[in-house]
Amino acid sequence: MAPTTCPLPPGPRTCNDGDNSEPSFGETLRHLRKRHAGKQIALVAEGLPCTDAAISHWEGGFRLPSPRLFMIVLEILIRLGATEEDSEHLRAAWEQARGGGRKIAAPTKRGEKRIRFRSAPPISSG
Repeated sequence: MAPTTCPLPPGPRTCNDGDNSEPSFGETLRHLRKRHAGKQIALVAEGLPCTDAAISHWEGGFRLPSPRLFMIVLEILIRLGATEEDSEHLRAAWEQARGGGRKIAAPTKRGEKRIRFRSAPPISSG
């Protein structure tokens, strides 16, 4: 398996800082937002239907966006120049933060939104 490139810049927190952990959703979102949108309010101005305070909570790791808001964030970042690799890193971090129970597909070029669910484990009787 080839190593993946971390979307975060080198610094005090990198993808491999000794504990082999990936950056958190909030860290990844903050980096991509700063690189492509600048201030938090820029995402709101681009059409994200939430407050800059909500974005602060996401970036701080206090909350996660809903699947619908996450898809809008992805679409805005892609429109502002985020790469496919950037969106995959953000999606993986979001799914990891949610416990990995819900998978979502990337926005398509026509802006269609698709949500895929993992199948539920079989229910045992007895």
